[in-house]
Amino acid sequence: MRGRRTVRVVVVAALTVLAVVFVYPLVWLVSASFKPRAEIFDNRLLPRTPTLENYLTVWDAAPLGLWLANTLVVTALAATTVTLSSALVAWGFAHYRFRGAGRCSGWCSRR
Repeated sequence: MRGRRTVRVVVVAALTVLAVVFVYPLVWLVSASFKPRAEIFDNRLLPRTPTLENYLTVWDAAPLGLWLANTLVVTALAATTVTLSSALVAWGFAHYRFRGAGRCSGWCSRR
């Protein structure tokens, strides 16, 4: 029993370390986005003087509104198309009887 607990503690510790290693760059990136240019590489996670200037600069420099609208249109069309085509295929499988549909090749039999 004690050996299992030790293994579990080691596994949880290793997974925690890996999670921190993988999540830290994202946290740093978000933190750096709120810092002025002079403070970006100062190794502090929380900015001394948080600012939204970087977001305003990007919003003015790039057509983010257009990109967002394009993403929404493509997403809606893809979801609609997949839903309709899946419904048609499912109806075909439910309605028609295909050759070999009632047979089992061995992997699906109950034991």
